[in-house]
Amino acid sequence: MYQAETASKLGHLDVLKSEHVKKLIEEFETISSEDVNSSDISGWQIVEHKPSPFKIIYCVDGSIAPVIGLGAVKKELAFVKTALFALDESNLEHIDKKYPPPLQMKKLMENSAHLHSTVFPLKNIRLNDISLYDSVRRIVFDSFNDPSQHGHIYETYKWLIYKKWNPDLKSASPFFECPHLDCRIKIEGIPYDQDKINCPHCGEEVLSTDLIGLHMEMSELAAADSLATGYMLIHETIMLFSAIRYFWESDLLKKDPKKKELPERLFIKDGPLNLRSQYSKIVPNIREFLKFAVDSGNPVYLIGQEKTGAFDDFFQTIERNIEPKEPVQKFSSFKPLTHKYIREEVQCAPFRENEYGLKTNYGEKVLVKVDSKTAVVLNVPPYEYKTSHDADYSNFPRTEDLIGIEKIIEGLHSLVTVKYKNALLPIVLANGIASLSSYPSASVLKLFAFDSLK
Repeated sequence: MYQAETASKLGHLDVLKSEHVKKLIEEFETISSEDVNSSDISGWQIVEHKPSPFKIIYCVDGSIAPVIGLGAVKKELAFVKTALFALDESNLEHIDKKYPPPLQMKKLMENSAHLHSTVFPLKNIRLNDISLYDSVRRIVFDSFNDPSQHGHIYETYKWLIYKKWNPDLKSASPFFECPHLDCRIKIEGIPYDQDKINCPHCGEEVLSTDLIGLHMEMSELAAADSLATGYMLIHETIMLFSAIRYFWESDLLKKDPKKKELPERLFIKDGPLNLRSQYSKIVPNIREFLKFAVDSGNPVYLIGQEKTGAFDDFFQTIERNIEPKEPVQKFSSFKPLTHKYIREEVQCAPFRENEYGLKTNYGEKVLVKVDSKTAVVLNVPPYEYKTSHDADYSNFPRTEDLIGIEKIIEGLHSLVTVKYKNALLPIVLANGIASLSSYPSASVLKLFAFDSLK
């Protein structure tokens, strides 16, 4: 038996003995909070606290639970769960946000959540009579058509890739690469509203969901955990847009603009408003729809919250010097971060060839000091993404570039819960519904999965 190589337990001693290291440590000094904040607290705008302009808040979240079976042949699966939660703003008036009673929370969540679950084989498991690679492709297609969702998720997916919000376009899907391993030639889009086609190059069947590219997270024989994570992020996005699509299509039937419901809904995603890597093919269509909605006089109010990561870390270092600082101050302050500012102050990498978020983001970063104790990093969609070819790119995004930013912040204070630091109650509730914790959920799923495989 070979023993795995481990790091030396005494390796640090050589570092401590180094005269060069000692000399450098002696010369280091801590940067004061005043120096950290010196160039970061200007340009903040204020919005007075008001009753929320939104009647219903929709929030989406998801989780994954990888499970590994024991035995000579190691089998791996990954369970995925996503949840869309609807919260009536009027119900928040009767809740103690510091110590929300569990029974009240349970009552809020009853009949207010739409759930979706699926499972992916990662190693040494497959569907009957087809390869693991093709099993994953089929599972993605079938999961988007989950019967418990009554076809809403798949129809929303097609609504986005075929730009069905504007039926006059009859648009084909975005370009993508054929999923078959012996082909991999770019397909110039699937014709409007089609579920599947035969590849024009190799003749093999191509599914509409192959456009997403989840099969690119795997080889023919095995898949990484990132496949399940990618599916979760895509499904969260499509699930949130299924609610947006419902109100969009409902409002189209209303002749009286005062009866439209979409302007009274706030849509929240846990995490940034972006899709990376091969998943970014959907981003241009999302941007196009959000602009089309504004031009049609029925804007979508959408945000994402980043609770961790570089932007949250950055904000926590400067928020102590930003108003409001006292509980009696009944206003919020906010600052959109320009791409130039992000490169220089947050990423510390001012010289990059491509504009920030050029292909991946459909939301811009906004720092919001909601009250004296709550500082959140939001993503808010712009009316139109600007590049370095635009004359005013150096100041993009400005407040006027962001869809409904002041309206969104007006009632944000009513969604704050102090149970967790810098937390918004809809996200906390959605996370509670969607969560697949390591224990006991993973253990139960492991018993369920591998007992069924015997």
